[in-house]
Amino acid sequence: MLVNNAGYGYLSAIEEGEDRDVRDMFEVKFFGVVNTIKAVLPAMRKQHAGHIVNVTSVGGLIGNPGSGYNAAGKFAVEGLSEASDAETVDFGMKVTAVEPVPFRTDWAGRSLKQAKNPIEAYEAGAGKRHAGIPAGSGKQPGDPARAALAIIAAV
Repeated sequence: MLVNNAGYGYLSAIEEGEDRDVRDMFEVKFFGVVNTIKAVLPAMRKQHAGHIVNVTSVGGLIGNPGSGYNAAGKFAVEGLSEASDAETVDFGMKVTAVEPVPFRTDWAGRSLKQAKNPIEAYEAGAGKRHAGIPAGSGKQPGDPARAALAIIAAV
């Protein structure tokens, strides 16, 4: 079994997003998933068994203001998961995407990155969300330990 759960948050309005920061986030959030999947597929295919779990987010189903790049990374993992599942089913494998609500992880804490040069015009919309997300760090409703048990039970 492989569980892909690496990533960090990046908040910015689309216009504020800095190319290097967006690309770095995609390297972890999307290409990290791609690389680990490609690393385990030969062995799983050979043993004709395996399960890959890609942890995305409810943010991979709904794009919210100020987190479009974060959502884009999660949407990409959703599509990759669906395609991977269809490609590997004949090898006795399964790929599952898990889309949790906000969890009490470090995503909204010290791991969170935000636009370095916020644009004042977005302050009332995206900017308001950007301030609220870190303020809620550690108070999210999702419990990582219970989620892990649920994933194990599902697999």
